[in-house]
Amino acid sequence: VVIEGEAGIGKSRVVDELIGRLQRDGEDLNFLFGSYPPSGAATASGAFSTAFREQFGDADLAEVLRGRLGAAGVLAPSFAALLVGTSAPTGAELLTKDSLQTCFIAALRSLAVERTTVLLIDDLHFATEDARSLFTQLAMAIPGHRVVLVGTTRPGPDEKWLAGLTRLPQTSQLTLHRLGPKDLLRLLGDTLRSERLAAELAAQVSIKSDGNPFFIFEMIRGLREGQFLTQRDDGTWVSTRVIADIQIPSSILDLVNARVADLSEEERDLLDVACCWGFEFDPGLIGEVLGVGRIPLLKRFGQIERQHRLVRASGRDYVFDHHQVQEALYGSLHEQMREEYHAALANALEARAKAADRGATTLDGALCVDLCDHFLKGAQGDRAIRYLDAALAHLKAGYLSDAAVRLAGRALAMPGLLAGTVRAELLLRLADEVGPLHLLGRAEAECGALDEALSLADVVSASRLRGRIQMTRGYIFTWNSRRAEARDCLLEALELARATGDHETEAFTTGNLGHLCALAGRNADALEHHGRQAALGREFGFRRAEGNGLMNAAIVHFREGRLEEALNHVERGLAVHRADGNRADEAGDLNMLANCFAREGRMTQAREHYERSLAISREIGYRSGEVYALGNIGALWLAHGDRLRAREALVAALAIAREIGAHRPEGYILLDLGRLSDEEGDAAEASRLMEDSLAVRRKFDDRNEIAESLIEIADLRRRSGDAEAARAALDEALRLSREQGQAALAALAFAMLACLPGGDVPAAVAALAETGANNDSAGLRWLLWQATGDRTHLVEAKRRLDESVAHVDAATRASALANIRLNREIAAAAKAAAP
Repeated sequence: VVIEGEAGIGKSRVVDELIGRLQRDGEDLNFLFGSYPPSGAATASGAFSTAFREQFGDADLAEVLRGRLGAAGVLAPSFAALLVGTSAPTGAELLTKDSLQTCFIAALRSLAVERTTVLLIDDLHFATEDARSLFTQLAMAIPGHRVVLVGTTRPGPDEKWLAGLTRLPQTSQLTLHRLGPKDLLRLLGDTLRSERLAAELAAQVSIKSDGNPFFIFEMIRGLREGQFLTQRDDGTWVSTRVIADIQIPSSILDLVNARVADLSEEERDLLDVACCWGFEFDPGLIGEVLGVGRIPLLKRFGQIERQHRLVRASGRDYVFDHHQVQEALYGSLHEQMREEYHAALANALEARAKAADRGATTLDGALCVDLCDHFLKGAQGDRAIRYLDAALAHLKAGYLSDAAVRLAGRALAMPGLLAGTVRAELLLRLADEVGPLHLLGRAEAECGALDEALSLADVVSASRLRGRIQMTRGYIFTWNSRRAEARDCLLEALELARATGDHETEAFTTGNLGHLCALAGRNADALEHHGRQAALGREFGFRRAEGNGLMNAAIVHFREGRLEEALNHVERGLAVHRADGNRADEAGDLNMLANCFAREGRMTQAREHYERSLAISREIGYRSGEVYALGNIGALWLAHGDRLRAREALVAALAIAREIGAHRPEGYILLDLGRLSDEEGDAAEASRLMEDSLAVRRKFDDRNEIAESLIEIADLRRRSGDAEAARAALDEALRLSREQGQAALAALAFAMLACLPGGDVPAAVAALAETGANNDSAGLRWLLWQATGDRTHLVEAKRRLDESVAHVDAATRASALANIRLNREIAAAAKAAAP
């Protein structure tokens, strides 16, 4: 068997696993191992000699071999000397190339007579031609004997030798490929013993490692040694801080640099320029920079591909074989040389496209991105700036937020390039409500950009610009629990917008003030502000403002249990946003529409809309939208009793939420993971997760969410027999929900309190009357039946349970009824109470 694969892919590991499995199964076998070193000092028999010497030992080696060589026994002294690395004894018959092969064949066959024998010769790509010939002779001699001969090699050894060897009927060739995303996720999960952490790291590790197992393990080792990861007492690993970028350990760079070392000067020049372009490059452009004709250029790249495997063809372009090859080459260049190469690439591209003679807005957007990027990297900011606006517009249209942040960051970092209102406008463009920093969830960078923009606007006395900045700061502060600051910013923004006639800023500011009202429990005021926002949007043609006003009103109606009004506003808002072409808003609208369907029990439609929202969010790189959609999908699977899929979605959502600092949805996700652990019977883990959810929500002082977490915690305490702890949590939840006008949450708290010793049953019954039909639930009725013993509540709980699973398929219905504790209890009690 010839196992072929790049360095670190796991060629030796495959054989190790085979031997280990055979030994665990009780197989009696010989295992011989030898490897050729990369030093170039390999001899024909080196690895073979090591393997056989370790098998037979040094003691009386000549006599041991004499008994194994049969008719060739006369060669035993010289063969023994070869194995131990000494000169043949005086008078001994010397070995020739043919007789040496005869000795190895005879010795191998003698071992196979005793038991199954496996001989592994590792790293044949470092072996001499004679060594590979010896391997072939052994391969030809083993049919009919209990021998498995295994050789490992990297791509690119003597192709004629390999072709001849693999044509033998007894020879198999096994090519090991890099790990795909699913296998990578499984490997990380197994190594770190944490699905959550594996999901959190998978994207970065995938890009940096390109699926090479050695690279993966070295990256994990680097994260451990850098104290980015720590191990808990139960053996699981957790992150200690946000891992924004995984640094490449020196062990990986050394391996990559070793591959590059054999390049000629001309080949190295080609790859040095190519690595400055990026992972994928147009070979023709590289030739234009270096002044190399197309035919000799393509011949050289073909030679690099065949002999060194450092690049490979990808259609008309080339790509580096591995991201680390490109990064290692780029990192080895002097900074000024990199700048010169980038500038030369930009000049060549600009000349090829005749871009300097045309307006930037008439050029292809991707071309503008490349020109701007390479001129900036080439320290040619004055030439880059003409392409910047068109480049950023192209990246925004394609929702390439990370690329937009990097490009704008380079322009902002170049001394003297951007100043005054131009700089402030760019900072606001990055950090506003639809800017790339916001879509990526980079709250700290977003606030920093807005603070700098505000300072610049003050210097130039730009009132209209200051109003837009303050509106955005107010929006950010609202959702980061800095409500007093948010109110001050928004009131100033509203005043400036009206003074300067900026109706768009006025509309969005009005909507953001509505958010503050809703968070304070002033729902009527919130609806008034959101209605005003929608009206301003319609009046002045700001479609996004109109759509946002409708959607914000829908959220308020939904929280108050008015589903018909909520659905009406959602559908109208979705239509407006779709007409406006804003995909991020569309993703959010679909999520809200799915929430309404789920509340109505239309679970199949809810799941379809959550998944559509997720698909759009992933397509445009809208990380916050991805978090909300995944979290809601997880909650839906949990309601269906599918714990495996629920955990998969929730763990993925939590990983992204923590990666981007999206703490608000983190509270929802932690609570649902706590509910999931409760369903799985792990009360301790459920309690820990719910307490974590409460802690996150307290930071934002969203009292509806705090009350929700407190009620879940109280239910755990109640069922565990800790009535006092349950009562304390419920008293706080009841106070908060009543302050916020949340009748449904208040009714749940009253009903749960009524189930505790000394509970106020009449108050719980009275609270039910205040909830309205849309906020009544099977869970609330179940608690009231436990508190009152009134069979009416049990009948209603069973009716609502049946209604909740009426619109799903039979398998999902069975899962929901069997795997959810509340559903099982209601069904069992209803059956027992039946006449």
